[in-house]
Amino acid sequence: TTNGYSTGANIGGFVGTMFSGVTIEDSYATGAVTSAGSQVGGFAGYAGHNSTGVPSYIKRSYATGAVSAAGKNYVGGFIGYGEYYLRVEDSYATGVVNGASYVGGFIGETDHSDYFIRSYAKGTVNGTSRVGGFAGRAYSSNTSNSCESGAGVCGNNYSADSAPYIPSFSYVSASGNVTGTGGSYVGGLIGSVDEATNHLSYLIKVNESFATGNVQGASIVGGLVGYANGIRVEESYASGTVASNANDNSIGGLIGYVETTSGSTYNFIFDSYATGNVSGNSRIGGFIGEAYTQTCQQCIQINRSYSKGAVTGTNETTSNGFVGSIRYHSSYGYSIYSVANSSNPSFYINAGNNNNGTTSDAGSLDNVDYTGGYPKTLAQLQAQGTFTGNWDFQNVWAIDPIVNGGTPHLRRNTAEEVTGLTAVAFNNTILLRWRGKDMENGYVVVAAQGATAPTAADCSTNSAIDVGANTFYYHN
Repeated sequence: TTNGYSTGANIGGFVGTMFSGVTIEDSYATGAVTSAGSQVGGFAGYAGHNSTGVPSYIKRSYATGAVSAAGKNYVGGFIGYGEYYLRVEDSYATGVVNGASYVGGFIGETDHSDYFIRSYAKGTVNGTSRVGGFAGRAYSSNTSNSCESGAGVCGNNYSADSAPYIPSFSYVSASGNVTGTGGSYVGGLIGSVDEATNHLSYLIKVNESFATGNVQGASIVGGLVGYANGIRVEESYASGTVASNANDNSIGGLIGYVETTSGSTYNFIFDSYATGNVSGNSRIGGFIGEAYTQTCQQCIQINRSYSKGAVTGTNETTSNGFVGSIRYHSSYGYSIYSVANSSNPSFYINAGNNNNGTTSDAGSLDNVDYTGGYPKTLAQLQAQGTFTGNWDFQNVWAIDPIVNGGTPHLRRNTAEEVTGLTAVAFNNTILLRWRGKDMENGYVVVAAQGATAPTAADCSTNSAIDVGANTFYYHN
């Protein structure tokens, strides 16, 4: 709990350097950490460093102190720098973080085969370049020339839930505001995602994760991820406002700049959304600011996603509700590919300056416009019937008029600030009651321990919806 200062590198509130084979559990650090060196973290300065497959673990731990390394790199609220088989589970950081580049609310940079699960960061994050609410940068440099194929398009059916050599983020979140002053690659969750291989199994994974803080930087700024080159995003979202603080380019509600390079990297974004307002100069999009490919027609795929924030760009011809700008090599054509568009459509609100470019008929599902999405009104986005094709409203999506402004939210990934939480046990059941900040009425969840479901009368409610085995959801 003691505040500390050091002029060296690898400085942490709990441990300075943590090598392979070490496990830390149920531990914490609460003091502020200040350093004139790099690789500085609220809990650990450096963690990992073993390429032979021997992991290090940090479980059920936290750091709450502010972390500051003025003008220095690799600074994180929990870990400054992590690499090679670092596993972090059920941990969090809440302190304000200040540094130069590779600065994150939880970790400054994560390399190669680290994974993070059920963890979060809440502190404000300030830096220059590669700045993120959770991680400043996620990087993988494995080399392989193989490509798994399926359904006629390379990668449509590949399975890589536990690929061994990539950073992975599952059920993680960031809620602090993120600022990159005078720099690029700034994201609400991750500033920069770099995957330097062309193997589909090595895509850096972001799964069921979200960012809610406001994000600003000079260029390449996104509500979830600033820059993506080799990423797979699934069931994730961003809700904060996203802006260029230098009236610059490539600003997006979810991702600022998605790119495939000469190494034939791929980018997949499935079942995700962005709700924040977006502003900048050019290449401004409600979902993605700019998408660019050098190597193939189908390297960037976006399926079953939407955006609804207002989009404001100085250059109106490259400011659009879904994707601001699509650029591609003349040999390959459009870079955004949605497998059978009518089966996996994406949408954005067609209102105000959300739709400054030339678009197709908003009423026709068969005519996707050149920004990669179908323009709809807010009322249409609030109607489940709009989301045709393979949109899954049984397992993935849900619509509730008092959640997310009535537009679709993710069943397994929805954050709501609640008050008045109570738990009562009776009649072989457990009742949880709470009230959300935007709810006129409260919510009740009943988890039945027996085979018989409790009735609405048991909870003094009017209706019940089964949302899982022995779990029943009531809206008062």
